[in-house]
Amino acid sequence: MIVVIGEFTRAPGSASASLHEYLAGDFPNVVRAVADQFLIQRLVVTTRVPDEGIDSFGAERGWSEAPDAVVQWAFSDEAGALRAMSAGRSDGPFSTPQLDALADPARRSLFAAREVLVSDAMPDDERWSGRLGGEAPVKLVVQNWKRPDLTFDQFTDHWRDVHGVMVDQLGAAMGYRRYVQSHRVVSTSIDEAARRASTRPSPDGGLTEVWFTNQATMHSEMASEAGRAASVHFANDEGNFINPPSMTVFLARERLEFDRS
Repeated sequence: MIVVIGEFTRAPGSASASLHEYLAGDFPNVVRAVADQFLIQRLVVTTRVPDEGIDSFGAERGWSEAPDAVVQWAFSDEAGALRAMSAGRSDGPFSTPQLDALADPARRSLFAAREVLVSDAMPDDERWSGRLGGEAPVKLVVQNWKRPDLTFDQFTDHWRDVHGVMVDQLGAAMGYRRYVQSHRVVSTSIDEAARRASTRPSPDGGLTEVWFTNQATMHSEMASEAGRAASVHFANDEGNFINPPSMTVFLARERLEFDRS
């Protein structure tokens, strides 16, 4: 399955709450209306949660300002994703006039990726518990940019086979319940379509998502002795494959709007 990932940041002078409300309210209905036309299999909306600790985490590492939301549209294959990305801003499933008004037009990007599930100890009914009125889990969302001197394959190999293995072994000490890497699809036609639909460069590596039981548990596990030790291991490895000034991180909650896969 191919996932098209879009980042959105509130428009200047507007509140992130207005953008979040639209993305979790009317926007999914717009996408549902064209789901058959574009063969969209799944829609997930992820909205930022204020968290001083996570925001400081990125700032201390010299990372860039994170977006306010990420939306993921899933397609069966590259051809379906390309068809939707080539439809144009007014006809495709990635934009509406309301979204254009609420999101900063200068800070929007799209890219296509393949999800790689590295570890998973979170059942679906818990992951989507927010739909049933319960406390939804939280997740870290990290935009990954490769170190400039690495090829894409070198970056991906290290991210998946070295860092991913490390996270699989040590992530539980930091409270990790689920860990997914979304590796950018290498395709000239998709890249061209993404550039036409974007107003800023999209991550040249991909996206990392890490789920936690809840916000309080995340902080307590990260602050534990084992959690701090694991964090040091992860940080020491980051310099081997990422480009810190371009990286972003934020805490979020996600909503499964529909799944036809």
